[in-house]
Amino acid sequence: MTGDGKFDLVIGDSNGLMYLLVNTGKKGKPEFSSLSQLTVAKEPFKWTQTRVKPCVVDWNNDGLKDIIFGDEQGRVMLLVNTGTAKAPQFDAPVPLKEGGRDMNGGVRCDPAVYDLNGDGKRDMITADEDGKVRWFENKGSDENPEFNGFAYIQARGWPIKPSATGAINRDMDGDGKADTIGSDADGNILLRTQTGTVKVTFADPAFKPKDGQAALCAADWNNDGKFDMIIVENSGGVLIALNTSEKGKLSFAKPTTLADGGRPMKVGKGCIPDFADNDKDGKKDLIFTDEEGTVTVFSNVGTDAEPKFKGGKKVEKESSDICAGYRARVTVADWNNDKKPDLIYAAVSSKDNQARLYVFLAK
Repeated sequence: MTGDGKFDLVIGDSNGLMYLLVNTGKKGKPEFSSLSQLTVAKEPFKWTQTRVKPCVVDWNNDGLKDIIFGDEQGRVMLLVNTGTAKAPQFDAPVPLKEGGRDMNGGVRCDPAVYDLNGDGKRDMITADEDGKVRWFENKGSDENPEFNGFAYIQARGWPIKPSATGAINRDMDGDGKADTIGSDADGNILLRTQTGTVKVTFADPAFKPKDGQAALCAADWNNDGKFDMIIVENSGGVLIALNTSEKGKLSFAKPTTLADGGRPMKVGKGCIPDFADNDKDGKKDLIFTDEEGTVTVFSNVGTDAEPKFKGGKKVEKESSDICAGYRARVTVADWNNDKKPDLIYAAVSSKDNQARLYVFLAK
């Protein structure tokens, strides 16, 4: 950060503060000074959200080190260095954009910047609280990055998406801002925003998933342009709640049980739901990952706007060690010196609450 050829440390904390530790040692033998709070716009930096996670990169190719950080709500913010190499100074943070909106890397996201597909342009990679890893491909230039959508990074053919609760982080009410929806231990489905937490409204006000905490995911189930909610009860029941939001006011129809060949759909205990066109036939399929890492796919035998299902197929067991984590961190490096970008990924296992560190080698 100080232009002396030695690596310094930039650290974010759970209170929204960032600190700089200057390397005062010799090359190959780092020693660090005491913590000094980062100064932004000539004031000690204090972000409005907690859980600040920074990375350092020359974002605008001017030879100066800038800072990008993710926050509690999933925003990815840029601090442009307007000082010098030896005396960095930073302007006020501005949000990175994706498809004309503020970029959302997932709750408590950890950003990394790397040319992941080798096209000469830097991309954005984020890992979030639920363990998901997103790749935002740069559609612009290296000097002026532009982003429009993201893809989940895959390992062994499946997205790296270990989820502890299966929470939703989408613009559910159509107001242009991402909403965070999750379930508490009592089964209440809650909307969490910067201003507080409220219960999600259903047409049946008495509705609550059975058996405590539920896992959730979002899909435009009936192709009406709104994200609907798939709810998996702890005992394995699968429900769909259609989105009836209007003018930015979030609301849902009464949840109904999804059918599987004329019977109520049932999956394993603790399953995390997701959806994708798994068989590439243009129709959304349902995918569930259980506590042991087993992946079960229910192929859509109806249409994309009116999904129907008839039996699930277990397709994956090998990934059990990477399907039950949270609080993910990610960085990119050529781990095995083959000139390909590998992922170094860390997450806390929801099985034993112990941290795991993985290296996913690029193919």
